[in-house]
Parts: sequence; structure tokens; C-alpha cells
Amino acid sequence: MKSWIYTIFGFVGLLGTSAIAQEAKISGKLFNKAQNEPVSFATVKLTSSSGEIKGLFSGENGEFLIANVSPGIYELSVSAVGYENYTKSGIRITEKNQLIKLDEVEVKSKTNNLAEVIVKSSIGVTKIEPQKVVYTTADLPVAQGASVGDMLRLMPSTAMGGPPGVPRDIRYRGLEKSYTLVLIDGKNAGISGNNREVLLTQIPASAVERIEIIANPGAQYDGDGMNGVVNIILKKNSRFGTHGRLMGGLNSQGGHTISAQIGHKFEKGEAYGFFDKNQTLLQGTHAITENNAISLYKNNAISGYQNVLSKEDRDIRSHNLKVGTKWDIWKGAQVGAEFINGFQRELKIKTQDTEVLKADKTFSSRTLRTEDQTEDFKFNEYSLNFSQTFAKKGRLTFSYAHVD
Repeated sequence: MKSWIYTIFGFVGLLGTSAIAQEAKISGKLFNKAQNEPVSFATVKLTSSSGEIKGLFSGENGEFLIANVSPGIYELSVSAVGYENYTKSGIRITEKNQLIKLDEVEVKSKTNNLAEVIVKSSIGVTKIEPQKVVYTTADLPVAQGASVGDMLRLMPSTAMGGPPGVPRDIRYRGLEKSYTLVLIDGKNAGISGNNREVLLTQIPASAVERIEIIANPGAQYDGDGMNGVVNIILKKNSRFGTHGRLMGGLNSQGGHTISAQIGHKFEKGEAYGFFDKNQTLLQGTHAITENNAISLYKNNAISGYQNVLSKEDRDIRSHNLKVGTKWDIWKGAQVGAEFINGFQRELKIKTQDTEVLKADKTFSSRTLRTEDQTEDFKFNEYSLNFSQTFAKKGRLTFSYAHVD
């Protein structure tokens, strides 16, 4: 990391001990008067005037608490399946330790009076089982030209972590990423544990057949899935012979996506390969910005004011390589091997402009700081798989994976 500090010095006085309190909080409870019940697991978003978004899901009793809110003007929005969207504007945070209680937020039921409708096409939710929902990507508009991260970001009860515009890890039902197990074709993906970095932006939506969301996973799943399991099923090559696909695209931010697939299927097995390369640019108007203004105190009186304007540009580049083979060794039995190499590099340039004013709001000092940082995320995964399907209902599977 390199750091350069340039200080424009006007007057430096003894500011003494500055009292900087904790960030503000906004709390409330979602309630439906018509049904006389709370609105559970609704999406609650807080948007600042600068476009920064904080989001979470309401609890089982409809309550929510948004912490770490900086001073500013915000808009609160609520959305849930079966309810009308709710919006409250002009929420003003003036003090760092401020607590705003919205009490009961009324969310009205949505009522649609429809004429006779004949449905001739399938819907996005293809199957609903106890504690499990299966989504097909063919009927989701976002699946066209998007990544897996873009799809999951818009699905019910799922949210994506990572910086704005870079969906990186899955947060299911509002809990942290370490409580949600992510599988690709039923196998662990990426790095497990609290530091999991599943590079979901590397998988194009066009390569996905369906997504399974399991709310209460059984004992066969890893302990990381105590909150839920998201299983991403990739498309399979059902045709014999050699087939391939080459795709590319540009986005409005100046980034690009290139992907190539090739596979060869024969009577007793198949071999396949996949490679993609992505670049995401968060620069200019798409940069991550934050403005933080506080009052400085000395002897219980205002001694000055401080305004910090931060801007962060990011250049995120990644590639993903997967090769594998599958063989039918006897009736109902299949063995396979697969290798995955994932790599992502983030180039960050952060500028911070700090201006300090005296109590009478005349200039005191100003500091400009620039930092550049490079972060690499990478992993190699080796896996072996065996499955035996029996004539009667039943299947035996064995898999081994090593990640470094």
C-alpha cells in the first residue's frame, strides 16, 4: 500500500479531546392492520441522498434495526411479496448518537382484481417442496446477460454482500455469509468458513439451469449451512459430439465479460472445459463515495467542525477456469474428476479530503490523502466424485474436494 498526505495548513489550534459518538440507528416494526399481524422477512432498504444503500430483512415479529447510519437525509423503503411497496422520505439524521424510532410502519396488503387470464408459459418458481424452492433461470428476465450474483440479488430472502455493484457473497434471510452454505452442482464452492469469497460474478447466468434454495438443510450438509443452503445447478451437455460457445459483452461502466465453453460427449462419458474473464469498473460517477460531517467538542462546547469526503475507485478483474470429465463405469454408476481455478484482483484508489473549521466556521486546516491498494483473491479446487443410482429409489454418492 502506498500513501501520500498533503496538508494545507491554515491554523492548527489545540482542539482538545473531541467527543465522537457512535453512529445513529433507525428502528421500527412492520405491521399489517388488515390482517392484524406483523410483516415478517420483508426487504427493508435505507437510501441516502448520495445513493448509498443499507438493507436488511425484518425479523419474524416484523421488527428491524438499521445501525451505523451517518448524518444525512434518507429514504426508507419496504417491499414484500403480497404487500404494497412502502416509502418514507425525508428521514433526517443530524447527530451521530441519534436513535429514530418509527414505531409501527403500516404495510398494506396488495389486492389485484384481474379478468380471466389464460397462462401458457411457465413461471420462475418451477417447484415448491417443504423447506425448498427451485427457481429456473429460463423465465427470469435478469438471467439475460447477467451473472449469478445479479440473479441472487433480486431473489426473495437473499441479499448480496460486497461493495456496491459487486455482488460477492450470499446473505440468506439477513444473516452473515458464514451461515449460508453455497454449493455448485451440489458441491462446496470457493473458500469455506467466515472468510468465504464465492466469486459469483464469474459465473454467467446463461450457464445456470436452476437455483435451489433450502431453508432448513438436513444433516447431510456442512455445518456452514445452519441458516440455509443455496445450490446452483449448471447446465449439462445433453447432446453427443463436440459443442462449444463463445460469448462477450460490455457494460455501461466500461467493464466487459468474455466466456468460452467447450464439451465433448460420447457413449460412456464426457469431457468439458469452461473459461471466463470479467472486468468491473467503479469509477467516476460509479465510484463509492461517502460524506461524513461531525461537530468537535471541548469542555462541553463546540470547538469546531470537521467534514470528511471520501471517494474510492475500483477496478475489479477476475477469471475462472474449470475442466473436468465424467465416465459411466457400470450400470447406474458414474465417476468424475474436476479442477477449478478462480482468481480476482481488486485495484483500489481511495482519496480522502478532510476539512476542519473553527467554531465560528472560519478555515482551520485541510488534509488530502490518497491511498492505493491491490487485493488478490484466488483458489484452486480439486474434486473427485462417485455416484451409484439403484433400480429402486435410492442413490449413493461420494465426493472429495481439496481447496488451496
